[in-house]
Amino acid sequence: MTERNLTETIFDALFINEKRTTIKKLEIADIRGWLTPIKDAWANRVACTINTCSAEKIQAVQQFYKASKAGFTWVVDERQIEEKLPEQLIASGFHPARFHRVAGMALERASGVTNTCHGIDLDIQEVDQEVVDAQMDAVIRASGVNNDQYVRLIMSRDANITTTVYFAYENNKEGPIGYAKSCFLENSRVHMLLGAAVLPEYRNHGVYSALLQHRIEVAERQGVTTHIIQSQRNSSFSTCARFGFREVSSLEFYEWHPDG
Repeated sequence: MTERNLTETIFDALFINEKRTTIKKLEIADIRGWLTPIKDAWANRVACTINTCSAEKIQAVQQFYKASKAGFTWVVDERQIEEKLPEQLIASGFHPARFHRVAGMALERASGVTNTCHGIDLDIQEVDQEVVDAQMDAVIRASGVNNDQYVRLIMSRDANITTTVYFAYENNKEGPIGYAKSCFLENSRVHMLLGAAVLPEYRNHGVYSALLQHRIEVAERQGVTTHIIQSQRNSSFSTCARFGFREVSSLEFYEWHPDG
């Protein structure tokens, strides 16, 4: 894929949840976004489809969410950062989101990096929705997201989104110690690593890296060699870079809530 196509695919992948049957799409010109039944800002996402965005347009989006008493997160790409959209958003009452600076990264074929868990005999398995639902408490605790309803939403089955979920188990122990998701985009030509997390007591032992490597290997066995991920600069970025991912875009996230 070309650099531009990779950048566009990574950005578009941030909006995979707008396909869910339970969301309401925004009907505002030059604006892409959705509203879920959840009021938390991270559950609702918006972006401007052009490089510049007027103050009136920002206000129209705010009024839409204010009427629903819900917060939302605005995604800003590199071109919009250059056009000073973050400064406009901050002047309009936004603040940096909980995951503020994110790198869009891509990998063309695995680089052969291998991962070893430290002191953990690990078993990674693909699991179905029934298993996910039964272990939702562990998923929520691993996610680190302080909104159970949101985690249940993004981990739920939906007719319009096809994802694969993997659980990491410590052998001979019940319950997962981590989870990860994958999906395929661009007519199954691109593998998207759609999030992963590990229980706090098992972090820094290589479990996240093992989940990353496992998903890449599964995708490449299926003939898919282009992998993308949105990585947080202060957490998963260095791990992804070690596996050969390179940064192709810079993204920023800003939150707004009608209560301030």
